[in-house]
Amino acid sequence: MALGFYVNMDHCIGCRTCQVACKDRHDLQNVGVRPRRVESYEAGAYPDVAMYHATISCNHCDDPACIKGCPTGAMHKADDGTVVHDDSRCVLCKMCMTTCPYGAPQHDPVKDMIVKCDGCKDLRDAGHEPN
Repeated sequence: MALGFYVNMDHCIGCRTCQVACKDRHDLQNVGVRPRRVESYEAGAYPDVAMYHATISCNHCDDPACIKGCPTGAMHKADDGTVVHDDSRCVLCKMCMTTCPYGAPQHDPVKDMIVKCDGCKDLRDAGHEPN
């Protein structure tokens, strides 16, 4: 099963509200850790210039490198295919961070724990859609 977020990039203005909402959902109060990131890119040359934005999070890969790199099984796939992190099994070796080519798992120094996008799994499990 493929999982993902649908984002109409024609409407994205790079406001980073999705980034803030994700941080709020995960109760991340410190600067730096962002399970959902918005990257902005400039293109062209004066006077024909443009700016593009891309929202990036965990890709919930079919064959996740972060799971292969995790020695304790803290990073694993849920039954629905979501790549999730079990804080109780994590030893903070950060191998999931090292092996993920997308930078999805991140260390939160305030919580001293690995955080990543979980596809709003709790909302989906309750029958709601992420927004």
